[in-house]
Amino acid sequence: SKGLDGAPLKVSHAFHSPLMDPILDEFEAIASTITFSRPAVRFVSNLTGSFVTDEVTSPAYWRRHLREGVRFGESLRTLYDDAYRVFIEIGPAPVLIGMGQRCKLGDDAVWLPTLRNKRADRASMLDSLGQLYTRGLQPVWSGLFGSASNVDRHAAVPTYQFQREEYWLSAPDNGRSGMAHLIPLRTAHPLLTGAVPSPLKIYQVDLDLMEQPWLREHQILDYTPFPAAGFIELAIAAGREALGYECSLRDLSIDEALMLPAEGAVTVQAIVTQEGAASRVQIFSRPATAAPLDAWRLHVSGMLARRGEPGTDAAKGIVFTPDANMQRETAAEYYDRLNANGAKYGPSFRAITSMGRDRRRVFGQVELSGQASRDAGRYLMHPGLLDSCIQLIGAVLLDDEEKPTYLPVGIGSYDLFRPGISGGRCFVSVNTSPDGSTLTSDFVVLGEQDVVLAQVSGLQLRRVTRAGLSNVADGGSGIQNTFEVAWEASAPPAHTNALDHWLILADAGGVGDAVADSLIVTGAFVSVVKQGAGFAETPAGWIIDPLEPAHWSHAFAAATKRCGQAITGIVSFWAIDSVQTSEEPDHIEAAHRRALEPMVHTARAVADMSARLWIITRGSQPVDGSTPDLVQGPAWALAGVIAAEYPTLRGVRIDLDPATPPGEANLLIQTLRGGGPEDRIALRRGARYVARLRPFTSNSSAPAPVRLEISERGSLSNLALLPTPRPAPGPGEVEIRVYATGLNFRDVLNALGMYPGDPGPLGNECAGIVTAIGAGVEHLAVGDEVVSMTDRSFATWVIAPASLTVRKPASITFTEAATLPVTFLTADYALHDIGKIKPGDRVLIHAVTGGVGMAATQIALAAGAEVIGTASAGKRALARSLGVPHVFDSRSLSFVDDVQRITGGAGIDIVINSLAGDFIPATLGLMNAGGRFVEIGKSDDWNADKVTESFPGVAYTRLYLGEVTAADPDAMR
Repeated sequence: SKGLDGAPLKVSHAFHSPLMDPILDEFEAIASTITFSRPAVRFVSNLTGSFVTDEVTSPAYWRRHLREGVRFGESLRTLYDDAYRVFIEIGPAPVLIGMGQRCKLGDDAVWLPTLRNKRADRASMLDSLGQLYTRGLQPVWSGLFGSASNVDRHAAVPTYQFQREEYWLSAPDNGRSGMAHLIPLRTAHPLLTGAVPSPLKIYQVDLDLMEQPWLREHQILDYTPFPAAGFIELAIAAGREALGYECSLRDLSIDEALMLPAEGAVTVQAIVTQEGAASRVQIFSRPATAAPLDAWRLHVSGMLARRGEPGTDAAKGIVFTPDANMQRETAAEYYDRLNANGAKYGPSFRAITSMGRDRRRVFGQVELSGQASRDAGRYLMHPGLLDSCIQLIGAVLLDDEEKPTYLPVGIGSYDLFRPGISGGRCFVSVNTSPDGSTLTSDFVVLGEQDVVLAQVSGLQLRRVTRAGLSNVADGGSGIQNTFEVAWEASAPPAHTNALDHWLILADAGGVGDAVADSLIVTGAFVSVVKQGAGFAETPAGWIIDPLEPAHWSHAFAAATKRCGQAITGIVSFWAIDSVQTSEEPDHIEAAHRRALEPMVHTARAVADMSARLWIITRGSQPVDGSTPDLVQGPAWALAGVIAAEYPTLRGVRIDLDPATPPGEANLLIQTLRGGGPEDRIALRRGARYVARLRPFTSNSSAPAPVRLEISERGSLSNLALLPTPRPAPGPGEVEIRVYATGLNFRDVLNALGMYPGDPGPLGNECAGIVTAIGAGVEHLAVGDEVVSMTDRSFATWVIAPASLTVRKPASITFTEAATLPVTFLTADYALHDIGKIKPGDRVLIHAVTGGVGMAATQIALAAGAEVIGTASAGKRALARSLGVPHVFDSRSLSFVDDVQRITGGAGIDIVINSLAGDFIPATLGLMNAGGRFVEIGKSDDWNADKVTESFPGVAYTRLYLGEVTAADPDAMR
């Protein structure tokens, strides 16, 4: 009757039509026998087109649902208006998506199917999952890949746009796909994720300090070795899983320590093999990001045997009765001594509660606490407990003036008779080799009624130095596979080509012209091309616009015709016209454009030629340790890309001496005419150098304490890393090994000498690991991952006030954590402490896409406020993606009219300002009586009195977080 088109539906019943009327009474009666509950998931009803309430628990609702029409479009509109933008259709084909798209919700609505006709199910699902992932969704990867250990195996993809050629891999067949899936263990264990599908008995785990932060609590000389107790636990657990019975460990050899990296995972495999009547266990590792054919490193090898029960004299000769002559000290005192000697343990590895010692014997009570105690039942013997027993051995060395450090290297035998223990009494005997290089120890752990819980015989520990640990750390972290570029002197090869035709792309400084003249003297044909605004012929060649393809074609044709010979070599000097003359970002960006754009067009123009391409830079390489030119460096890099993308050009890069020494042109001509296989060449002080790769070697045995300092403000070239002392933390302080430092705009202004007033030292926030604590600090411990507000944070180690240091959430990285304190605390203090924000407030945030601006946006939205922002044109989309509905221009005063329009003249309650000049009074004029204006900038002379005089009723506060933290550190906690 309304003239609308329709189509018959192939369905069994005519739902939502008058044809349902005969069954409605019976349907409602049956529905009345059902017990309904209020939905646990929020959803929109197709009956009402709005979010459901309690009406869905009524049989009458379902009667209407059966009979009345479907408000599909209204339902979608309700979701869209409630900020839903992603619509996923669950079904065998995308039928509803087409209907939804016709509802015209908005260009930002995303429509994704789960399955498609005539397409593999997995391909369809992955395609939609990929689109969700690029929009910020964080999938539960283990649900897709089937094993948590296979999560984070990301593949690097090209950064250019996908070309949409599909190469879908078939879904791996679980159990036959090699390393793709791990088989669950019979008995779960924290240090074994699963078994590798293989004829061998291979068990695997990924060790990651982010995922297993308790391993950070075991630090030796500022490194984080995987504890020997962990190797022992892993070996016994693998043996039990492989052999099906409780195992003892015999003749264990720790051939190489495993140093755990601060970020990134290490894949560890334990392999159990049968050797006659015995079984061998070996433990290997390699970086989790290693390629399939990369080598594994062997760390541990030992033998497994079926464990028996302890004999009646198992502890004979080890257990003793402590006498009054033994020296006793508290656990806190002992751990303080260990910490001073470079062995720093966190809570999981601080199980010693009391102890006594003489020259060869030690006894101690060991007891796990906190999370380690709660986890004890998950392990055979928690590594922190076994390691604490080993720590007791060091007590016999406390009087040694040298304070040496020892690490376990082998065990004669290890028997654990009572798995899952959390403590006991440990008795230790120790023998020292004549030269002091090795300790040998036996110890036993007793429980109630002197029951033997565990026993170790023939534990060997070897003396280590910081340099030795550094070498292990380098090897364990892949340094042995890391190479660096080295420059070796090499004479140019002899000239072999008699008939050369060179096309010289000459610079404006005359270097190319001089080379062209010298080549002509040798009898070569030479054509010179220079950059200009149009095409013109010159006596030596042509002027062209490199961006015009036709100009290139004309120049090539004319050069070939003039010389009667095809071009054999093209030498571009154009890049050296653009060098660094300023540290201003705008200058460097413009210089990059001048240098790089002609290079790109040159490569395109000559791509099909048979000539060899030479690209010349000046001072781009640190051949003699000099600082590379910031403009020429990218030109060298782009020349390498061109050589890789156009291999037929046989691209060569030559870097000239930034000092332009005499005779350079002759050496360059010899290099050009000699040709040869070298493709990276540098000329320095009259000598020719070629690039070689050599193994990287660490220059120091351990990271030396350094701090970033500036000798004189005004130039970034005055920044330098300088050695700094490493004092012990005082009362109320902690020492932090810095892993990431926040770089704020204040630091940039500080270095450039543009900060108004006293800028203080560089850096004031960081994230890292606590390596020492001062007196009175109770809420932090050595090994804690922390984030802190502290001055001079551009350093390897920093002393920080404990009052401004808190534990880092495990869900974020050090890099992420280091960006939080200044921005989020400034925003939070501005909005809550000064602004007294409440739901419904209108908050104007200038420069809303800056660090504080983005933090303030999140806090204000969470508080229920309405956020209005200003930003430059290129950043407004980012602001909207953060949830800011109204974003106006931060470069002009047009935002005033825009704000008045959208608020209906109602005004602004809170302003977070970092703009200057006319923006301040213009913004103040938008504020309500009682409004709160928070100034976080430093570039204007407004103050509270001036604001009160000109804009009565507006409270003006200038906020600098450093002043707040200095006056009241507890306010930041």
